[in-house]
Amino acid sequence: MNLKNYLTLTLLCATLALQGQIIFQEDFSGGAIPAGWTNVDNTSMAGEEVTFVHATDPAAVAPAALGNTATATFLAPGADNGYLWANSDRGLAGAPAANHTTQLTTTAIDCSMAADVFFSMQSLIGVFDLDAVDNCVLRVSTDAGMSWESFTLFPNLTTAVRWSDNPFLASADISSAAAGESEVLLQIQWFGGWEYFLAIDDIVLTSEDPRPANNMRVNDFAAIAPNLRTPASQVEPIGFIADIENIGSGDQTNVQLTISVTDDATGDEVFSNMLDYGNIASDSLAENIFFDGEFTPEPVPANYTATYTLTYDNDADEAEPENTTRSFPIIITDSVFAKALEFTRDVRPAADNAFTYGNTYWVNNNEDLVSGDPLLAKSITFGMGNPGDIAGRTLQVLLHEWPGDANDNFEADQDEYTLVGFASYEVEGGEGQDLVTVPLEPLLDDLILLQEDVHYIASVQYAPDDDVNFFLLASEEFDYAAMNFYTDSLMRQRFAGALDVSNEGSFSMIGFGLDIVPVVRLNIGVEDVVDATEPQLPTGAVKAFPNPADDYVNIDFDLETPATGELILFNTKGQQLQRQVLEGVMTDRIRVNTADLPSGSYLIRVSTDQGVSNRPITVQH
Repeated sequence: MNLKNYLTLTLLCATLALQGQIIFQEDFSGGAIPAGWTNVDNTSMAGEEVTFVHATDPAAVAPAALGNTATATFLAPGADNGYLWANSDRGLAGAPAANHTTQLTTTAIDCSMAADVFFSMQSLIGVFDLDAVDNCVLRVSTDAGMSWESFTLFPNLTTAVRWSDNPFLASADISSAAAGESEVLLQIQWFGGWEYFLAIDDIVLTSEDPRPANNMRVNDFAAIAPNLRTPASQVEPIGFIADIENIGSGDQTNVQLTISVTDDATGDEVFSNMLDYGNIASDSLAENIFFDGEFTPEPVPANYTATYTLTYDNDADEAEPENTTRSFPIIITDSVFAKALEFTRDVRPAADNAFTYGNTYWVNNNEDLVSGDPLLAKSITFGMGNPGDIAGRTLQVLLHEWPGDANDNFEADQDEYTLVGFASYEVEGGEGQDLVTVPLEPLLDDLILLQEDVHYIASVQYAPDDDVNFFLLASEEFDYAAMNFYTDSLMRQRFAGALDVSNEGSFSMIGFGLDIVPVVRLNIGVEDVVDATEPQLPTGAVKAFPNPADDYVNIDFDLETPATGELILFNTKGQQLQRQVLEGVMTDRIRVNTADLPSGSYLIRVSTDQGVSNRPITVQH
């Protein structure tokens, strides 16, 4: 036998051996859902059904990923040859009337010759309202669908984790239901409310576990610092927690997780701590275990890198070694608070194009460390995704002082916070994705003095009277869920993004999820640090009377030349209540109706091409 014939025979024997382990396979390359399979939604109303569709473009899922770059393309190896996916969001403006129960069911499969049966498929799933671990399952029937046995496909995947790996090899040992049976129905059932999507490919039944024996990872639920950038005056202890998971087929021994912090400038390790887990069984999650040490950076500008590292006895044969470490930066600045390094996407609410979105920063010290001068809120920096679409429009930049979540509802309610800083920014349209910095004006006092042990919500508000959308730059590079869990458990709760959809007055601390934060920074400093402030109209150019007002307040202008702009009435929460366009005002009087306003304090902001003027007023009935 020559070498060529020998190699050909060897390859044929290897192929037959592999095929001998395969009981059933479907790669969806036929251009449609396979004939005889059923594809239904048992609970949604007509027109709102969530069912599977066939696709050959791995990026077909992108609209349902809602800007999440990591999931905008289905990365299953054979996705470009055909796959199925179901879109739970459906593109609706509001939540669906009922949760969907999506069921994709195969025709009967003969497993009568198999003593063991393992299911696997390539997949990608994103959840928002309901955990995948309980609500997306594989069901198996051997009596034509009269009864079903359920198996977990996505162990430990909850809404806190949000997304599976891309792709994720979902697998289950279904021997208890399918081994030795000649009429096996497989059904993928997804019960969801307002999720993202589920994509599947390459369904295989084999007689052996398809997973590698050694496959452990540090999960996405890993605590980072409360801010990515923190002023030196505001350093605080940083605690650590990271869930680890054994997704391989083998049990693992001598499992350890280490957190290490190094100084980027010197490369020196400045902090280290270790957790010893002992043994971790296959399909097991070790969660919510705190490291017993915390790292407090020196109160000087510096860059650090913190890294979680997972080790175990068999880690030399780890299937995905890149998943056994997870790093994040700790950046100490002179004066900048930030939750994101750079933008990775832009974002707006689907339910309404009016919104206020920002970040929450905690202040623990109100004095400059060097001079001892009181610290002030100076300006807010943010970025726009589509400035060209809103050129000529005005964004409101707001700073609220919030003592904290008094009723534990994970919201900054209207009666919990106070507006302390304010500014307007007229969009030029050519900013691109460059960040802009807007100096803050105090609402009532001369300066915005930062208070100790108080949260500050720095935000950008968009309040259109039409259907033109605005997108704020955001980042999904780091997830704040574990940080929030850690700090909340220790009664020193720290937050991430803050979102007010429709500008109703209350901020949700969930935002778009704790894995997304806007690129909205708060810049602090002392009084002798001079900012380029907005040009102010001359004293006496704008007067408001009577003040206090009952049914109305007059706004009198005394300008040397005609001005154009706008007049906006705000309450002390930063909500826009009235807006009037100003065209050619000079020595005019404009009446603002206050008859229907509750008694209290308000702000009238006049913004013109000649300058701005803030006039606090009181309504007293």
